Amino acid sequence: MGEGHEDLSERIARQIAQIAKESVKIDIEILQYLKEDFDEIRRIAKEQGISPARLVVTILDGIRKGLVEGGVESLQLVKSILRRSENELENLERSWRERHR
Repeated sequence: MGEGHEDLSERIARQIAQIAKESVKIDIEILQYLKEDFDEIRRIAKEQGISPARLVVTILDGIRKGLVEGGVESLQLVKSILRRSENELENLERSWRERHR
């Protein structure tokens, strides 16, 4: 994968690791982070030439890395968070496209 993908993935991983270390409600905090920072993440991805499909993979990769780095050990929790995050990303991308027509 390209360098831009790795940089963005690592940035997201740092944020998610921080959330995982500090939050009791990790899944809710992650979804909130995605909602609040999606425009910024999308802008960075566009500048780096990352396609929308690759962006979803990049974000999910960052979430996965962040959860592991943050000490989340439950496979079921990681799977649940990734599934919910993927659904949220689809909704955010759809909204973003509608706003930027």
